[in-house]
Amino acid sequence: MPVTESEVLEAKRLRGSARTVFDTQKALVRADLDAAGVGTRIKNRLTEEGRHLSDKASETASEHPQAVKAGAAALVAWFVGRPVLGAMIGGIAGLFGFGSDDEEY
Repeated sequence: MPVTESEVLEAKRLRGSARTVFDTQKALVRADLDAAGVGTRIKNRLTEEGRHLSDKASETASEHPQAVKAGAAALVAWFVGRPVLGAMIGGIAGLFGFGSDDEEY
């Protein structure tokens, strides 16, 4: 079945239209890349991921308040406990004469 001249012209017109759409999209992508460099894109991606992580953490904390309280108490105990424990051990050692600087030989 031979191709008619009108079919060839229609195919050329469609190909030209498709090429115009492609070139327009390519120009938009290049303009977008020029507007925001790699550093800006990384910053935007990290910001988005940080927001997402923050939202998930907030959601989890609101669903499990007891776990959040227990975690906060554990952190406080960890930060405060070491100096308090050291002072207690030092005080007890001082009562029994351990660790004093004026030891006799």
